[in-house]
Amino acid sequence: MCFLKRPIVSAPNSLLLASAVALGHLALLILMKGNPSLLTAVGDLLPPALNLLAAVALFYAARRSKSLSRRLYLGWAILAVAYASYGVGDILWATLELGFHQEPFPSIADGPYLAYYPLFMVGVLLLPAAPNASGRRVKMMIDMSIVLLAALLLSWNLVLGPTIKAGAPNSMTLVLSLTYPTFDLVLLWALLVLLFRRMLTQSQTPLFLLAGSATALIFTDFIFAYQSLLGTYEGGSLLDLGWEISALLSMLGAVLQATTVEFQRASPQPSLQTGREQHQRAWPTYLPYAWAGAVFLMLIWSHYHSLTMPFPYLSISVGGVIALVHRP
Repeated sequence: MCFLKRPIVSAPNSLLLASAVALGHLALLILMKGNPSLLTAVGDLLPPALNLLAAVALFYAARRSKSLSRRLYLGWAILAVAYASYGVGDILWATLELGFHQEPFPSIADGPYLAYYPLFMVGVLLLPAAPNASGRRVKMMIDMSIVLLAALLLSWNLVLGPTIKAGAPNSMTLVLSLTYPTFDLVLLWALLVLLFRRMLTQSQTPLFLLAGSATALIFTDFIFAYQSLLGTYEGGSLLDLGWEISALLSMLGAVLQATTVEFQRASPQPSLQTGREQHQRAWPTYLPYAWAGAVFLMLIWSHYHSLTMPFPYLSISVGGVIALVHRP
């Protein structure tokens, strides 16, 4: 009966599946470029399957993790609910667009889509974290605030502000066009929690894969919002790969978590960190510098192009971000 203790699927097989799906869809985009209706169908039907598969993998990881920690179990379980909710949104989107030939944005699909963001945040916050010294905790909060402030400046000037100025055909479209980028900031905060907190009884790699999933979704959402603002978004385009990659990375993270539970059960206390593990924990501390550089480039760009925020206020805001980065 020992075979019952083995994972249902392995991490290498899951990676192979994820790569095959992504490359297969990319090949379809190239080969079926002259058939937009078929590409739209693929773009509508593949994401719900992947998100529901990710939800199943996350539930499996939660069940395997239950013996380690109840909070660990609840965290992974709520993450599974988050992806199941996103999958339901995908099903409603596909039904409206393919079945009823209706515009799926805005629509009833937005409810399950938007529910994903707070559910993901709650799931991440429930994952048990190792205690930190007060000095490190303050530094971590400042670094996270720098990234969030920089992201807010970029979001306001590149997406939120232009969306408000451009208006929308109806108030619901405008509200939802602003809600998704705003919720992406919630998702960004959850991403920062994943990267900066030291999770207790947790292998770091599954968490980095979850962070990669959130990153892919944030960038895809912002590109979608920008294309919707310009009226250039088309279903079945290369952008659909972003949502699919997000689902695939979460599935990989869940499978890897499930496969490492036996090791974590055998050594539940954090072991001495190897050089590689120390590097994995250290590199997020460079994120504030990268985001400060991004807003500084935006400040240079604003000298030649008009942005939502007036140049004096933008200069003060960017200066504040840089001052936080170079705090004593």
